[in-house]
Amino acid sequence: MIDATAHDRFAVEDYQRLAEFGIRSARDGLRWHLIETEPEKYDFSTLDAQLQAAEAAGIQVIWDLFHYGYPDDLDIFSAGFRERFSSYAAGFAAYHRSITGRPP
Repeated sequence: MIDATAHDRFAVEDYQRLAEFGIRSARDGLRWHLIETEPEKYDFSTLDAQLQAAEAAGIQVIWDLFHYGYPDDLDIFSAGFRERFSSYAAGFAAYHRSITGRPP
């Protein structure tokens, strides 16, 4: 869906348009399967364009952590799913705070 909308390339313009219409909150999604390509090793760089654009436009984002799927090696019905998701969510919260200075 990101490829179809080009939101990763046009995040600045997308969020600025929302702000122009007085919309100050939006939902956006993280792509977990791209962020965690190895168990519990996170690369949030795929999120940088959206995160920085939202900050610049003053948009509060409700971050959807599980919209685009999950890592290929993970079974969502396994006993370890909760721990992996919790670790990923905590990793995102720490990353968000490191960029913005506040929790998501």
